[in-house]
Amino acid sequence: MEELDREITAYNIPLDFKITGDLDLLLLQESIDFLVRRHDSLRTVFPDQDGQPFQRILPDISSRINVVHLEHDPNEKQDEILALHSLNHATRKFDLRKGPLFHFELLVLDNNEYLFLANFHHIVSDATSVGIFFNELQTIYTSLSEGAPVSLPEIPMHYADFAIREKEWITTPEYRRQLDFWKQELEGAPDMLQLPTDRRRPKMQTYRGTEYHFTIGGSLRQRIAELGKRHRTGLFVPLLTAFSTLLSRYASQQDLIIGVPVANRREEDLDQLVGVLINTLPLRLNLTDPLSFSEAIETVKRKFGAAFENQEVPFERLVEELKVKRNTGTSPLFQVLFNYLTGFRKELRMPGVTFRMVHGERRSSQADLTLAVSDEKNELVCTVEYNTDLFEPETIERLAGHYITLLDGAARDESADIREIPILTQAESTLILDAWNDTAMPYPSDQCTHHQFEEQALRTPERIAVADEQVQLTYNELNARANRLAHYLVNRGAGEDTFIAVYLERTANLVISLLAVAKSGATYLPLDPIFPKTRIGMILEDARPVIVLTEHSLLADLPQSITQTVLVDDPSLFRHEPDQNLPFGNPRKAAYILYTSGSTGKPKGVLVKHHSTVNIVRSLTRLMEVTADDILLSATTFTFDVAEMELYLPLFNGAKLVMATQETASNPDLLKERITGSGATLFLATPVTFKMLVMRGWEGKPDLRVLSGGEGLPKELAAEMLSRCKKVFNGYAPTETTIYSLIHEVGRQDVDGDGYVLLGRPIDNTVLYVLNSKGIPVPAGIPGELYIGGEGVSAGYLNLPELTAARFITDPTGKNPGMLFYRTGDLVNYTLSGQVNFLNRLDSQVKIRGFRIELGEVESAIAQFPGIKEQVVIVRASGSGEKMLVAYIIPDQNQKIHIHELTAWMKSRLPEYMVPSAFVLMDEFPLTSTLKVDRNALPEPEMVSSAASSAYVAPATPTEKKLAEIWSSLLNIRKIGIRDDFFEIGGHSMIAVSLVVRIEKELGMRIPLASLFERSTIFHMAEMIDRGNDAVQWRSLVPIRPAGTRKPLFLVHGMGLNVLLYTTVVNYLDPEQPVYGLQAKGLNGQEEPLGSIEEIAAWYISEIMTVDPAGPYCMAGFSLGGRIAYEMARQLTAAGKQVRFLGVFDASADETFMHLPFRKRLMKQMNHLLNYTVWNIGFFLRSGHESKWSVIRRRWKGLQKRFRGLDFEIDKHDLVSHGTRNELPKYLRRVHRANSRADRQYVIRPYNGTVHLFKAQKQTFYIADPVAYGWDKVARGGVVVHEVPGEHSSTFAPPNDKYFAELLQRSLDTCER
Repeated sequence: MEELDREITAYNIPLDFKITGDLDLLLLQESIDFLVRRHDSLRTVFPDQDGQPFQRILPDISSRINVVHLEHDPNEKQDEILALHSLNHATRKFDLRKGPLFHFELLVLDNNEYLFLANFHHIVSDATSVGIFFNELQTIYTSLSEGAPVSLPEIPMHYADFAIREKEWITTPEYRRQLDFWKQELEGAPDMLQLPTDRRRPKMQTYRGTEYHFTIGGSLRQRIAELGKRHRTGLFVPLLTAFSTLLSRYASQQDLIIGVPVANRREEDLDQLVGVLINTLPLRLNLTDPLSFSEAIETVKRKFGAAFENQEVPFERLVEELKVKRNTGTSPLFQVLFNYLTGFRKELRMPGVTFRMVHGERRSSQADLTLAVSDEKNELVCTVEYNTDLFEPETIERLAGHYITLLDGAARDESADIREIPILTQAESTLILDAWNDTAMPYPSDQCTHHQFEEQALRTPERIAVADEQVQLTYNELNARANRLAHYLVNRGAGEDTFIAVYLERTANLVISLLAVAKSGATYLPLDPIFPKTRIGMILEDARPVIVLTEHSLLADLPQSITQTVLVDDPSLFRHEPDQNLPFGNPRKAAYILYTSGSTGKPKGVLVKHHSTVNIVRSLTRLMEVTADDILLSATTFTFDVAEMELYLPLFNGAKLVMATQETASNPDLLKERITGSGATLFLATPVTFKMLVMRGWEGKPDLRVLSGGEGLPKELAAEMLSRCKKVFNGYAPTETTIYSLIHEVGRQDVDGDGYVLLGRPIDNTVLYVLNSKGIPVPAGIPGELYIGGEGVSAGYLNLPELTAARFITDPTGKNPGMLFYRTGDLVNYTLSGQVNFLNRLDSQVKIRGFRIELGEVESAIAQFPGIKEQVVIVRASGSGEKMLVAYIIPDQNQKIHIHELTAWMKSRLPEYMVPSAFVLMDEFPLTSTLKVDRNALPEPEMVSSAASSAYVAPATPTEKKLAEIWSSLLNIRKIGIRDDFFEIGGHSMIAVSLVVRIEKELGMRIPLASLFERSTIFHMAEMIDRGNDAVQWRSLVPIRPAGTRKPLFLVHGMGLNVLLYTTVVNYLDPEQPVYGLQAKGLNGQEEPLGSIEEIAAWYISEIMTVDPAGPYCMAGFSLGGRIAYEMARQLTAAGKQVRFLGVFDASADETFMHLPFRKRLMKQMNHLLNYTVWNIGFFLRSGHESKWSVIRRRWKGLQKRFRGLDFEIDKHDLVSHGTRNELPKYLRRVHRANSRADRQYVIRPYNGTVHLFKAQKQTFYIADPVAYGWDKVARGGVVVHEVPGEHSSTFAPPNDKYFAELLQRSLDTCER
């Protein structure tokens, strides 16, 4: 009921009719009046009684048609006016309490043309009922116009009778049987359908939407009908099968649930009934692979048949019985519906007049997506109703095209696999497969890498080619030295199809050696000296190089099995060799072999060909506008394929290559100096390197062009680079497709928001496909695996023919016969502009509880939390074997990360299922040799304390040991370290109460509860206790979270007198929102408690002015605290101060009787007691979740306290919780009694401001005014009422705390404007 009231326009059923002919308005009005008298549901309203809605059928209700004359408006304005009227009528808000719950409007266009607008609320009607209404309208109007008596069949059962029968039915065995069917059918079902959306799903379902209309023509409709006949079904099942198939392919999900509405009128006596009989069946389909369309039809037919036989269990009751976990952002069980409309006439003919239904303006959608299909005049009329917060109009238009294409393919060949039937339209296919792959460009494909260098050496022999920290060489000198070494190598067995390993430091000798190997015709194998010896040994054993090039300082590190080494730092070896170019080189042979990590742990060698390298270098030369005037600083390990680009990009273009040493490359401080000192204009690196530079204060270089690659480039980092560099490029490719296959020049428009920069478009002579699991192209926006073909595809893996055959395949689409494609294993999608967007690895695709999760999105959210330097999120198995997200974090220097604050931050930005289950704080991440994070080497979560960056630290001092014993007992945790945070390991306000009581009893030290905010570890708590009473502060003002740029929010305690109850709520507020708490005076047992609300408020005002003397002020309080905050606001405004926000949390403004004369007070108390008793009896009768005797006992105690004038608002938020009340020291009970007495005697006076009332949805105690809680009588600025989940005692408890905080923050934001 509350949902219907809140999002009321989403439950409207609007219809627009174009009327032509001689309409008799009086007869139309009389016909509608007749129908309203005939059908009870149309006279039904839902007023409140004791805060609960109930159904009432009125004897009569207004059904007047609102007539609007537009016949005199200019024709050019009429369409605009009609659209506006249609929209306003469709979004009309009905008053469920007063009615009527329908509305009619007639727009007069001229003498013979009208637009008739009808709107019914779904609470009194459904689609079948609307059809009945207009069919009977036709009969009545016709009879009246002909002067004949109206002849309609009697209604065998009225809606009230139907409702009674439904209530009785749920007690029958048949109901239990049908319910058992659904429980079995939906066991283990996915929580939601993972449709790709254009925008992130809002945290709260909005119901904003619109419609898209399309038709399926006669020829295709006929073939679909014939398909249905072959399977002994009508159009419905093939249409639903095609829609299910499309959704399955969009979501890459075989197990899915689709909502299918049914009329639920299986008995004849319901045929004429107008009311809400419709039910929606959660149709679960398992479209397992492989499955032909014919088999899918049979599956859908069988599944729907079974569901139809069990259609009488109401959907809402099913959700309740299944205990479906509610998500505020989605509908339960299903988010997409398919509705096949039958028996609804869209044209009505009456004497002299015709009603024809037309499409009106719509602005709501009950679900994410609904496809409605009706069979009309030999064509299928389709309407897609969709949520505009999730989908763009272009996306829905494409979906319609895909649906038609899929239907056409299925009708042509029903034996085809459902995932192989094309869904791309011809225009899309041409765009995606041809236009976006139009990359053909001429390049010297008949040359090797060294040929390109040799030509450049001839053109610019005296220009500097390479420089390190010791030497620089001209192009002529570099070429000559490389030639001499090449001749030497040839004489020792180098040649085509041989490998030569290069094991050198980063100097000019490395460049000479790589060029020399290429000139000899051999393939070079780079080995990094920083590699572990075991890895080097495995690579050498696999490749078996004929020669290893190294230098004296590294010789001892090589395995003893090496038979032939050449020391390149000994020039005497090849000083006398010729310096002419050699005649060797085949562009189709491998230029180099790079070893990458293998899934088995053994490295695999990728053979990259000469012509592939030439193609990418020439392509990048054009894209990055490289000239002979450029200087490229090389800092990448040369076992990473980017190093090949660092080598050849300058040397192909007459530019200068500067070699950074290993020490410089790995030290950001040295590297940033080298970038500046070298005069570099080009720099290639991984995001890790760029981030290290930024974090070390690198100011950039205005003439520097940078290219990031190797892993995703975060938008935040890209923005930093754009502000420091001339141009920023992002590159992508697996090693198997040669350095870079896609390049994207990053612009300012690319760094808005979070996530990663796009991968871009294919480079020259490169073809990309995004395909599904069957190798079929997917539309833009839909995830698929990236296949890369063209000149960059390598020769495969050395000594791994089976793996090569599996990953390198011929064109799966057949468009480029014979072209090899590499299956990247990367999940990507196309943007509408043809850019490629990386999503995840297919082989590590994350699914938690049925939800697909993009780890990059989680990492991006963590990166925005203050004080975090680096973050990585992976999936691990928990102790029970279930998957969980684990986040690894490196804090900024001298920053302490509080996990509970980070968790709250994450929960405020991401759905709950995307928040990591564990956070591990580390000093540094393990890296691979290419400076990527080695995710396989990250520790198990339990290896590092969950609350501190160091390992478990045992208690050492007697105080620490005693505290650890107390904590362990209260938290039920065996082993607690002195650095573990109380709140992070499960502590909360209830446990905190017991904690301070135990500390006082067992350690003889009285500490304030609020001290836990600042001393939440055993280490800090023990330190405070050991220092004695001088270390304890008992101020009323408690800094819960004092930092932030906004105006502070001051939160007043409830009857529990402390402010720990706000702990979790504060975690979900804006990180820039400072929060202070106000706790009762006298908690230390030394100060006397204050005696009146006025005194308490004045004291608290003096406290808050110590941090904010000027205002304006924001304050709120729970229960008793709400009334204290109200009095504070009243006193502040009286003193001329501004109160920006006043919130009362589930607190009433009921007047006190204590100041009245005895006789009046007694009468008031007796009247109050009577109302209280009646309300509690009603509550008792409604209680179903607990023992009725426990209700009686608790209410009887409440009655006794109310009669005696005692406070009874003691709940689980309070200091005196049920489990600890008797353990509390006398001084605490004294403070509680004083505050309770002050509350009873408080006389509420008017306040010249607005009160924001946050009231619990579930009322568990009597309040005289259940709507505004009495505040509208005293708040002259009015009352803004916010309903929050839970009851009085659970509004701040998970999961309600998050919703409460978001609502509170929105209210604060609104008041700031």
